[in-house]
Amino acid sequence: MRPLEPMFRAIDITQKQLGNDFKLSDEKIDIVTDRNSLRKLTRFISSHGPNRDPRPGSNREFRIDVQLSSNGRTLALSRHEENSIRKSGGFSGYGFNFEKATTEEFPPLMVTNSTRTHMSRFKSTGHHRITRYDLLGLRFLVRYEVDAMESAPVAEETNVVRKDELDALTAAFAQTSLLEPRTIIPKPRLAAKKPEPIIDVPDSELRHVVHGKLISQSQVLELRTIRNSLQVPWSDVYPQLFLSQTPVFKIAKQLDGHVDMIQTYTDESDGMKEAHERLAPDFVSLIELLKRIRNIGEKQGLVGHNRPFSLYWSGTGDLKVRAIQPYDHPKGLLTAEELESF
Repeated sequence: MRPLEPMFRAIDITQKQLGNDFKLSDEKIDIVTDRNSLRKLTRFISSHGPNRDPRPGSNREFRIDVQLSSNGRTLALSRHEENSIRKSGGFSGYGFNFEKATTEEFPPLMVTNSTRTHMSRFKSTGHHRITRYDLLGLRFLVRYEVDAMESAPVAEETNVVRKDELDALTAAFAQTSLLEPRTIIPKPRLAAKKPEPIIDVPDSELRHVVHGKLISQSQVLELRTIRNSLQVPWSDVYPQLFLSQTPVFKIAKQLDGHVDMIQTYTDESDGMKEAHERLAPDFVSLIELLKRIRNIGEKQGLVGHNRPFSLYWSGTGDLKVRAIQPYDHPKGLLTAEELESF
């Protein structure tokens, strides 16, 4: 399965469900990508300036595969990973337990095959979302992973939420443990609905189930934990939020897995505004870099689904552009139909 195939499927199915006469070509998209590729490019840019992330391992080498549509406008960035499955390397922080303790878990989705002769339970392992936005003259279509969502529209919030101002769930959670806790926080259980059919599409490994409901972008959350003696690492956090237009950020201050407080930031918070002002030059540079990449592809004749090229960065120095030989085409590239749909 190609990395961006679920995005195309989700757009197509959702627009049909809404009854829209929708064509991607009408959207005039300049950049189609997942957030991960944009984050890698911003790390490359930041590494050459004052916003460099000083933490060990923050500037890792990467490769991004690129295709330029024959319209000369749409640039598709595809992740190129040697290992598509993330392997555990031991303790990696308390983020997972924080998510587990502060969010509702949807019940397994009951599904049946096309003939309704077999029933299965599908449990969610993650949630992704697609957003479209305009930035400095370029229109982006970005897929990204979502940590959580508010169950109701977000109210106006201050940048730091004191313990006496936390909502009911957070108040119950504060000063509990992020180590596999014995304290069980009561969370509502959602009732499972009738089984939904699994839909197969010819010539594709990807199957889908039509389920769920649309939610507002204002309900999307980013969650994180940090040691209580440290400051929010905005050089890392803010690009994550900005490049997916995620409006709310909640960070738990903890000591050895015990939470002292949870801070909430929105785009009206001082911390978020200061981060944007400081990092804005890097986003300007990102736009210029993407335009240069597009111009290089056009000048070198690297246009169309069968003329891909790659971006490579070793973690230091310059970003290199390399043509991909026909015998070395990655499997995760967009098909001709997908690329030309723009």
